[in-house]
Amino acid sequence: GNATGIGIGTNNPSAYLDIESNASSGNVAEFRSVHASNSARILIDSPADNNIRPSAIVLANAGTDKWGIGQVYGSSSSGAFHICAGSASEVNSKLTITTAGKVGIGTDDPAQPVHISRGSAIARIQSTNATTSARLEIIGANDSYSGLHMGDVDDVDVGAIRYYHGGSDPNHMQFK
Repeated sequence: GNATGIGIGTNNPSAYLDIESNASSGNVAEFRSVHASNSARILIDSPADNNIRPSAIVLANAGTDKWGIGQVYGSSSSGAFHICAGSASEVNSKLTITTAGKVGIGTDDPAQPVHISRGSAIARIQSTNATTSARLEIIGANDSYSGLHMGDVDDVDVGAIRYYHGGSDPNHMQFK
């Protein structure tokens, strides 16, 4: 090593540990725990527990950041986990999970348990099984018949939207 770092496969390390491989196949590095009582894990520890010194992993191709995984600098939701397209920065965040367990898709600070923000079509539910209809059900916790059922309801009413309210033989409104 030298004053700037340790180089494996390079004489000019650009970090404290710099590993370069010119192999035509195989992994560049491998980490294994071989003791049955210890899990295999890698620790990435930033110097402060705040949004100014976050911990993240950047995945790059040919020197260009493609994905960032982890925390981001100056996050709107403190300590949140982000999956970013490009560098690990909030502006590139595509999926955010807050420390409260809220999930944001297309938003970096989800306001609801699941928050999807998009300018065009939000979601698509599609069945790929020829014997199963695609449908969306929004139901209450205590009654599987309460709620909104949309799609091919009961495989009979193709394209129906039904609002159910209670019971095993529910009263419902249907729109087609």
